[in-house]
Amino acid sequence: MPVKVRPDWAKLRRRWRILRRRSQRDRLVLGAIAGVVLAVTVSLLWWQRPWNLNDSATSALVDLQPQETAASLLFSADQGDRLFRSLASEADWLKQLPADFLEPLVDQASERLLLWLPSSQTPIPGLGTQSLQAAIALELTQPELLLDRLQVLERQQQWRIEQRSGQSLVGRLGDRYSLLLLRNRYLVLSESDATLRRLLSAYLGEGSLTQTADYQRLCGSTPATELRLYFDWPVLQSASTQAGDAWGLPPVAEAACADFVTQSEGIQIQGKALTESETTASTSPQPPRPRQELRSQVPAETVLWFESVNLAQFWQAISGGPIALQLPSGQQFDRDFEALTSTQLQRDWLSWSQGSYAIGVVQNPNPANQSQPRAGLILLVQASNRRQAEQSWQKLDEHLKKTGQLKVVPARGSTLWQLPDGRPIARHGWLRNNVSFLTVAAGTTLTLPPPSDRPSLATTPTAALTGDGPSDRLILKLTQLRQLGLLPLPKLLQDRLQPFDQLHLQWQKSRAGVTPFELWLTLPPSDSVKPDDAAEPDN
Repeated sequence: MPVKVRPDWAKLRRRWRILRRRSQRDRLVLGAIAGVVLAVTVSLLWWQRPWNLNDSATSALVDLQPQETAASLLFSADQGDRLFRSLASEADWLKQLPADFLEPLVDQASERLLLWLPSSQTPIPGLGTQSLQAAIALELTQPELLLDRLQVLERQQQWRIEQRSGQSLVGRLGDRYSLLLLRNRYLVLSESDATLRRLLSAYLGEGSLTQTADYQRLCGSTPATELRLYFDWPVLQSASTQAGDAWGLPPVAEAACADFVTQSEGIQIQGKALTESETTASTSPQPPRPRQELRSQVPAETVLWFESVNLAQFWQAISGGPIALQLPSGQQFDRDFEALTSTQLQRDWLSWSQGSYAIGVVQNPNPANQSQPRAGLILLVQASNRRQAEQSWQKLDEHLKKTGQLKVVPARGSTLWQLPDGRPIARHGWLRNNVSFLTVAAGTTLTLPPPSDRPSLATTPTAALTGDGPSDRLILKLTQLRQLGLLPLPKLLQDRLQPFDQLHLQWQKSRAGVTPFELWLTLPPSDSVKPDDAAEPDN
């Protein structure tokens, strides 16, 4: 029987007195060493703490999303398989998986989920501050394929189980990956152990994204038809900036949820965007805005089109947003505008611009160079006070005459502005229903509205996709804009939109800060000769 050894208290007291006689610097060094040892010990205990593998939980794959989710893609059964494989193949963090590990699992998965989480140090309830990373999750229909593969990898010392509970387990795959299997049904894979713990807590109902009011307002409880995209813009932008990959996109919404459906014409996307949180949004219904159809006033060769209501309100919005950073201060801009035009922006222009308005870019063939078409600008505004609008145009014309900046010449019921050498630079006039127009550059030769034997933008084949109605809309004819070098999108989106010919987007802000939207991405026509390429210039 081993002999019990009593502590030598006298010896310990002598050592303590020696320590106290040391300098303050020595005591600080010893204290720091003790602190590091304590931190390492606590860290090791933390990482080895048991997982809460609740084998009786009945949550779905979508419930794995924590509230910190920056963006997610949910793929339904037998849909989006090609896109999922493409995204998975582009993910650098998945490229070190064992050979042929993911492919057979994707083949038999009924649902697939890609998650992007902020890479910054994020406070996690109950877990402290940890670094979250991307994750992939699959709903397996044949879990035995995974279990058999893990047994092979275990014999090869590439897989080890850290914990098992019923039909759930967690372990390490190689030296890089953490793997979680829930109820022999949901496979979750990430490089970060902390990420799996956070997803698991969301799955068990702690800080789950799907239980938040904003997510339910946007996505509801209906399952995704083919593909569902969700993103939280502030979190996504922050994560992108921290990764050194700023996208340069304006904050158009706080969050959005959209369902993708494949059609013969291309891809239809329907969703909702959160422009105001539930606590700050007004619950009173928005009054319908009077609207004038403007697409019928411009030719089919219009390649970019933005249409809305109340230009004054639009200017107020952009002057307070990211664009304002590129402009002089508000008062300085007003002074510069008045010095250039002898008119005041608010008093002479925005005050009567409260009806429908549209901004467009038209493509016209160039007689001097058929391979390089010309671009023209169109601005249409429905005047709420035509008399005031006419006075503003007259005042501007008189200023141009007086200063000699441009020649002002009456032409075809409109007014033409010419450079001193006689070249036309702009034209303004009136269309039906008190719509004032201004055309610039190649647009000066347009006949507005188009003759009855020429198609307008409203009668083009793709115009019927989004239909009519009191909605704001954006139309981008991507192929023609690429030819003109005028595609107004960051390169990241341009690359993703390369296979598509046109983009049609319409939206209408409704009550409680939620904006429903519909977007079409159309494929190029099967005919190699595109209608816009064969169009003749308007005379």
